[in-house]
Amino acid sequence: MKEKLEIRKTEKKAFYKNSFVDEMIKINKQSTIFRYFENETLSIAYINNDIDDEEGYFIASKNKKYPYSHTTMLNTQSNVIAKHSNIKEKEVADTVYKVGNELEKLSKDIEIEYKNVNIRYNLTNINKLHMNFEDERNVFYIKLGENKFKFEYRALDSKKAVQDMELFLKPIVQKKYIEISKINEKNLIIPSDLNIYDFFEEYLTCKNVITNKLMNVEIFSEKLSLYTSLSPEDTKSGKYGMLPFFDWEGSYNPYYRNILIENGTVVKPYSNKDLAKEYEVENTCCSYAIKDDYPSCKLLGAYIQKGDYKLEDMVKSAIFIESADITLQKEELKFEVKRAYLYENGELTNIINPFSFFINAFRLFGNKFAGASKDLLFNSDLRRAIVFKDIQIF
Repeated sequence: MKEKLEIRKTEKKAFYKNSFVDEMIKINKQSTIFRYFENETLSIAYINNDIDDEEGYFIASKNKKYPYSHTTMLNTQSNVIAKHSNIKEKEVADTVYKVGNELEKLSKDIEIEYKNVNIRYNLTNINKLHMNFEDERNVFYIKLGENKFKFEYRALDSKKAVQDMELFLKPIVQKKYIEISKINEKNLIIPSDLNIYDFFEEYLTCKNVITNKLMNVEIFSEKLSLYTSLSPEDTKSGKYGMLPFFDWEGSYNPYYRNILIENGTVVKPYSNKDLAKEYEVENTCCSYAIKDDYPSCKLLGAYIQKGDYKLEDMVKSAIFIESADITLQKEELKFEVKRAYLYENGELTNIINPFSFFINAFRLFGNKFAGASKDLLFNSDLRRAIVFKDIQIF
């Protein structure tokens, strides 16, 4: 079977500095992925320029082939899971000028880059044509001295964006820096888009869950439920970028959720089609990962399920980790925190200088786990606050 996936990405950019908007840029990028299935194997070719289809399939067929069974069910659904709009260049300029004027009240040294992004996927195979849009993204990159921030929204609300930016920038302008050693706070907040899922990717493998008989065993906090999803409200997972198309292994329902951990209990391992067949379990995730250049089983589109309470009702004060590198070392999560804030009654009051710490993943998601807030967090309408209480970091 032959499949051709066209990815069209449109960006509109504007820059703001010294009360002036300039360099209005419109960028169109197009790439094509040719996928060639033969005798339960798959070959892939990535082309960044126009090319004859047959030549593209020929190049794909010459690439190294990987075992991949059950190909006949791929990409048989047609759905639209995200909104698409066409913002004009003048709207881009007006938005950036409005935001820039407000932020200049804090500092004349603030620089802004704004980017409006739309991505469209067209897929054709022997069955039919599919069209799909990602959610539109409105992204602000803010620079103040050596400090750089990213604010990302699906729905553009200039007033809300400015409020978010002021929360993060005020402590910098006021030079409110503090060392972690001088803070006695034991509550911790991390945003939902930080990569804390490596532990679950390791723990929830078929081999680990089945071999060690972990199914239906309560291991984590009863407040923890984790799932993979194709829900429209979840389309901006950081790992979504790895998918060439939202086929999710032939799932016919675009809003389907696979609960892997429910109320602290492991109810499913994660698996692709081949592992599902080998271990006689349900297929729970997509196995396409473009960046890896071959089919692989990844815990894609993973989310900790939101709770019933807003952040301000869950915790009054905490250390809020705004950006960090998080890596898994056996059962220990290593946080190398690039920037953190002291969160107090809805405000970010002090910047905490960079620090690092290790914490046991089972302890973190055990009785210390307070849940994920129902409301969205600060510099995005895509992030939630994940709260841990009474954490002894050091």
